[in-house]
Amino acid sequence: MRPKSDSMSSGRLMVHAHWWTTIVNGSAAVGERLCFRFTGLDEQIVMRVDAVHRPKAVSWSCIAHTRGDEWKGTQLHFRLTERRPKTCELDFERVGISPEALAKGWDHFLASRAAYAEHGSCSSFGA
Repeated sequence: MRPKSDSMSSGRLMVHAHWWTTIVNGSAAVGERLCFRFTGLDEQIVMRVDAVHRPKAVSWSCIAHTRGDEWKGTQLHFRLTERRPKTCELDFERVGISPEALAKGWDHFLASRAAYAEHGSCSSFGA
């Protein structure tokens, strides 16, 4: 994946969230909230932005989910590590929700994130 110097800035983060869903609202500033909605579903996930270390890392915590409390408190960490010029590795860490609760969804969405970073296209929910 190719790093971009401003990839963790407020405006760019909103665009980069489209690997998960195309309906994202809120602010990417630390302490603010991002709301993820999904086309055709009466579902939303609200994440608090816990940390932003441009351009290398961002962390979110789930503060609300319309399906109940299984997601509440779950933390998502995204870290970029340069491997060689114009190439980096994305390390994704999820802390909280059990892997069984996610089924195969994250396999799809992480592959979508990789495709978005590498080719500029993805298969986000509702795209």
